[in-house]
Amino acid sequence: MTVFESSMSLVGVPQDAYRPPLLEALESCVARFGERLRAVYLSGSVAFGEAWLGASDVDLFGFLSDEPTAADTVWRQDVEKRL
Repeated sequence: MTVFESSMSLVGVPQDAYRPPLLEALESCVARFGERLRAVYLSGSVAFGEAWLGASDVDLFGFLSDEPTAADTVWRQDVEKRL
């Protein structure tokens, strides 16, 4: 999966304000996991166009071809804090 192919799925995200951090998160996942990354899904209020800026969280789920390592978990926590 390339970043370009991944970013195409953001076309349906209704709230423009969420697109830049979602794209950054997606690009970070692709860079970190490469071929291990099988899918990334967006769900919840952002996906359905019902999010409130400053109040809603982002429900983003990544699926890997293998179990995440301890280093992967630390990386995820760092990305969550940054974004």
